[in-house]
Amino acid sequence: MPRVSVVLPVRNGQTYIKAAVKSILNQSFTDFELIVADDGSTDQTPQLVSAFAAADRKVRFVSNPRKGLVATLELARSIARGEFIARMDADDISLPTRLLAQVEFINKNPSVVAVGGQIQIIDTFGCYIRAGYYPISPAECKAYLDRGSPLCHPSVLMRASAVEEAGGYRREFEGAEDYDLWFRLVKLGNLANLEDVVLKYRHHPESVTSSQPRKNAVACALALAANKTSVHDLPEYPTDSELEPWTLLEKQLPISIQLPARQAYIRALVLNGGIARETSDDVIELLNSYVPSSKRNDSEFAFLISRTIYHLLAKRRWTIATRVLAVFGGASAQPLTQELFRSTFRRMRNAERGKNKTVVQTVNQPHSPALSDNTSSARKCIHNAS
Repeated sequence: MPRVSVVLPVRNGQTYIKAAVKSILNQSFTDFELIVADDGSTDQTPQLVSAFAAADRKVRFVSNPRKGLVATLELARSIARGEFIARMDADDISLPTRLLAQVEFINKNPSVVAVGGQIQIIDTFGCYIRAGYYPISPAECKAYLDRGSPLCHPSVLMRASAVEEAGGYRREFEGAEDYDLWFRLVKLGNLANLEDVVLKYRHHPESVTSSQPRKNAVACALALAANKTSVHDLPEYPTDSELEPWTLLEKQLPISIQLPARQAYIRALVLNGGIARETSDDVIELLNSYVPSSKRNDSEFAFLISRTIYHLLAKRRWTIATRVLAVFGGASAQPLTQELFRSTFRRMRNAERGKNKTVVQTVNQPHSPALSDNTSSARKCIHNAS
C-alpha cells in the first residue's frame, strides 16, 4: 500500500496536465500513488492521462460524468489507499522534494493533521509572477483562519484519517471547499506550512478561481459563517452569473457574523482578482465597507488596497486604479505604487511577447534557493502546451 495518495482532480486540463503529472512522477519521494480524477472532460485530457496510466503503475485514472469539483475530489478520496492524502491541481507544478519534505515534517510532528508550504505564482507560460507567502506555525495558521485560508490547497498533504473524521469535502461550499475543511481539521489537530517553496501555482484566466471569482468569494464568506456560528440554514448560491449582490446575501446572515463574512467575501474577491471585474463605484463601495475609516491604517488593509490596484492595472483599468489610489492610497499604501506599476508592466510585456512565442525569456526575476530547477535569474519559461 502506498504511503501517500496524490489526488488530482481535472476537467478539460489538456494544456497543463502533462506538466502537472510529470512533476508528481519526478518526486524524490517514491512511495505514492497518483489518482487523477476526471470530471467529464471534453478535450484530450482522458487520453493524455490514460497514456500516463498505461506507462506507470503509480498512476490511476478514474472518470465520471461532470458532477463538479467536490464530487470529483470525494470520488478520488474514496479509492485512495495512502496514509496521507496530498492535493495537486492539473495546472500547477510540484517541486521535486515536496512530498519528501512534507512526509518527513508530518512524521516528526504527530499533532499536525495538514501541512502545506510556500508557493511561487507563475503565469500561463510558466514565468515567475510573485511569491505567495503562507503562515508557518500552527498558532499562526489557526489565527489566520479568521481572515482566510492559511494553506494553499494544491500544496497540502493531510492525514487521511483526519480528513475522514472531519467529514471530507462538502458540496455546499464548493469554491471554498478547502477553507471549509481547514475549519474542521483544526478541531482535530494542527495546521502548518513549511518555510520552503513546494509548489508553482499557475494563475491563468481558465482556472476555477479566476473564472468564477464571485462564487469563490461567496463560498469563502459562507464557509466562515457556517464554521464560526451554529447557523446551518445559509443562503445558497447557484452559478457565478446568477449570484445575488453580496449585500443581499449578507442580510440573510446573523448580525454577529455579517462583518466577518463581508470581510471574508471582499478579501477573497481582492485576492482572486474578481475585484477588477466590478464597476468603479462598486470597487469603492466594497473597500469602504471592509472596515471603518478609523481602522484603515493597518498593514492588512494596505495590502488589500495594493492588491486591488495590482489587479486593476493588470486589466488595464487605469482610471479606476487611479481613483482607488486617490481614495485609499494613504501613507501605508503609497510606497507600493511605483513597484505595482513596474511589476504589472513587466508582466504585461512578458504576456505580450508570449502570444506568438513558445519560449519567453525573462530577465532578473527573483530567485528562491528552494527551487532546485531555477539555476539562473535569467531563465526560460516554457509554455507546456505540447
